[in-house]
Amino acid sequence: MKKKPFPASTGLLISLFLPLAALSQEPEPDSVVTIEPINVEIGRIRAGAVPISQTPFSSQVLTSSQLRPVAGSRIAGALARLPGVSLTNQTGSPSQFDIRVRGSAISPIVGVPQSVSVFVDGVRVNEADASQVHLSLIPETAIERIEFLRGPVGVFGKNSIAGALNFVTRRAGDAATIEAEMQGGSFGSGAGSVTASNRL
Repeated sequence: MKKKPFPASTGLLISLFLPLAALSQEPEPDSVVTIEPINVEIGRIRAGAVPISQTPFSSQVLTSSQLRPVAGSRIAGALARLPGVSLTNQTGSPSQFDIRVRGSAISPIVGVPQSVSVFVDGVRVNEADASQVHLSLIPETAIERIEFLRGPVGVFGKNSIAGALNFVTRRAGDAATIEAEMQGGSFGSGAGSVTASNRL
């Protein structure tokens, strides 16, 4: 069987028409697909979203009336009243307590294993490097209540073996308010704070 050679001119003619056919194709009007918006949420405690009594964890709430200063610290004094919570002070500073929850620490010292996630209005405040917590940076006079969920509560992220602690700050009322507070102690120590609030 003899094979006839394919004329080169025919191949050239076909190759000239192929690009024209490709250019003549237009996209269909329905080729654009619209995707519904996707909401991405980070893990956080939503302050007030769900009553703490309805969570599946053992929980306790400390109100503002229970925030009595102990050694100059309202936060330390309030948490010390909870079962299984104890205070230590490795730095000697009246505002840098180590809070132990069943032996697990909430500490400002880098290197101390942290086992409690701490939030302010649902936003995590554990440091990113070693998850240490500086409770002295939380304005004590602005706290409305403290919510403590005993662990383990892994849904709130790492370092939640002993539980999660959420500080809920006060909301502004109908009238503008200004509050001032002064504290004094031995060895010439003292502290003061001013809190102002107004509804915007």
